[in-house]
Amino acid sequence: MARHLVVDLRHHRLEIDPAADNERAIRCYQKVGFRPVGIRRRSERGADGGWHDSLLMDMLAEELTD
Repeated sequence: MARHLVVDLRHHRLEIDPAADNERAIRCYQKVGFRPVGIRRRSERGADGGWHDSLLMDMLAEELTD
């Protein structure tokens, strides 16, 4: 999807915000080229009704890995 957005649709920057405690997803996004920007504190409500942090990540088009 990232490749399609960068190559075909010519986006120059992508941004995602997985749950801060979702280590497996974060590792996967880093392999594609996303970098952590910072924690978005209490940015999403979980199934338990409580607020949870997310990790803001971004990637510039030239950082997309093969």
